Amino acid sequence: MFAGINYFIKVCWKYDRAYLIYLSINQLLKIGLVITNLYFPKLILDAFFTQNDLDIAKQRIVIYLLIVLVVGIVINIVSCLSNNARTSIFHCFQLHLAKHMANIKLSMLESERFLSLKAKAQQFLYGGGKGFASILETSFEIFGDIVSLILYIILIYRLNWIMLLFLAIVILVNTLFYWRYRKNSIKINMEKSKEERRCDYYSTLFQDYKYGKEVRVNDLCDWLISKYDKQLKKMQQFYASLNRNNCVFSQISLILSTLQQLITYAYLFLTVMKHQLTVGEFSLYLNVFYSSGVVLKKVVLQLVDVQQYTIYFDAYKEYLGKTCEEDIKTVTNVEDMLRDDGKYYITFNNVSFIYPQNNYYSLKNVNVTIGMGDKIAIVGKNGAGKSTFIKLLLRIYHPTEGEILLNGINIDEIDEKKYLKLFSTVFQDYILFAETLKDNIILNNNADTQKLKDILMKIKLMDRINGLPNKWNTSIYKLFDNYGYIPSMGEMQKIAIARAAYRSAPIVILDEPSSSMDPQSEYELYHLFNELRDGKTCLFISHRLAITFFSNRILVFNDAEIEEEGSHDELIRKRGLYYEMFKKQSKYYDI
Repeated sequence: MFAGINYFIKVCWKYDRAYLIYLSINQLLKIGLVITNLYFPKLILDAFFTQNDLDIAKQRIVIYLLIVLVVGIVINIVSCLSNNARTSIFHCFQLHLAKHMANIKLSMLESERFLSLKAKAQQFLYGGGKGFASILETSFEIFGDIVSLILYIILIYRLNWIMLLFLAIVILVNTLFYWRYRKNSIKINMEKSKEERRCDYYSTLFQDYKYGKEVRVNDLCDWLISKYDKQLKKMQQFYASLNRNNCVFSQISLILSTLQQLITYAYLFLTVMKHQLTVGEFSLYLNVFYSSGVVLKKVVLQLVDVQQYTIYFDAYKEYLGKTCEEDIKTVTNVEDMLRDDGKYYITFNNVSFIYPQNNYYSLKNVNVTIGMGDKIAIVGKNGAGKSTFIKLLLRIYHPTEGEILLNGINIDEIDEKKYLKLFSTVFQDYILFAETLKDNIILNNNADTQKLKDILMKIKLMDRINGLPNKWNTSIYKLFDNYGYIPSMGEMQKIAIARAAYRSAPIVILDEPSSSMDPQSEYELYHLFNELRDGKTCLFISHRLAITFFSNRILVFNDAEIEEEGSHDELIRKRGLYYEMFKKQSKYYDI
């Protein structure tokens, strides 16, 4: 039940333990304020009506107000310090979570179940209006309220144990109704998390430039708005259910609360009329009865919330576990993989792969060796298995059957980060970041101005950059800078190629980065890259054949298998699939 609380206490203790101290002090001060508010009104009233001593009454009023003022000021100061500490912890916590997310297996991002799990986990992380701290602060409040409640129970028991029993019955009935209310609410919230993701998606379509361009140019606004409207109506149903649930509980709670007050007032008036209570005692017990009901209800409801919150915590634990899971323990560093000649060789040994939830092979019985300095063109029709081949090579997925070896060692046994440093990859859907042009090329590598300049000169982009407001320190896009640079599609592709050339990786992968280009422009792009390759191993993936002019080996994929392998001339002589593809496409190239 308290697993989530224990988790956050550990987080806070690690990042800023002062936060826990502030919460503790805050609750102790509130307990002191509760005692003050109980007894001082009694003492003041008794001085007026029982002792008939106006001077004592005035003194007690002054003391009472000073205590309330001083304690209130201290509580506000401590709360301010607590909020600052909470913000600091949240900052550290977000970075901690981001580091976990940076290690997430990319295959997870294609999983609908994982995305739903993420939505549920966020209820634990950011729910309650206070972010991650809501459950922790609630727990400290429960502690303070329980101490106050014990005091109330003692006082009520001293007055009349039957009244104490009545109060307990009323709160118990109210709690049962609240339990049902919270259970229904959480069930509804869990069900609506998937629909919320879809709502967010439709909202993004209208706000994000990448989508907005397509939407407006193709006159899709009305079509997508109608879909968005349907989705919002689904969400309305969820919120209507939540409101209906809340309304029923509120009415029942109101009736029970009114009943409690009615009986309390009746009992206290009868007791005063019998001269069994002073006016001050009447005020004290009236306050006690009212406050005990409020506090007892609050404690029970908070405990129910904490218990129900465990559902979200379980989802969060699973979510966090997914981000950092490792299927196979790494045992080998890349540095230890070097051969005597300092070269790397990658071997696919009877590799087959089936995507999760599929029942057919996306790659089947692939056997191939990639040698150092090879220039390999990977061609085939869409869906032939080319991209899957690359995903397995980059450890985005793991083979269903067979193994991939680096210098004879299974790549899953190699430190993943060091393994991936062997590759510089430009995907078909490569992205540019809203950072400077320079940062988009060098990324997190060491800055070498001369190297950067040479690359930009070779790809014929230097003149364009010199015309920008801040040259290569100009921001890409106008997201955070009105003077930002929005590159053309051709310029974006050149920047992506420059990025691959700048990275000091022995193996370069170009996964259809030119798919949106015309054949001749595609040919010119690969020609540019060929000038920058500097003896690196290159894998060119495409369903078009311009890349074959810069390759010494060609792998032809068809129906998830390598159907043909060889040089351009060898495959032409075979007059197989490659020959047919080349015959259809050759007219587009200046050869």
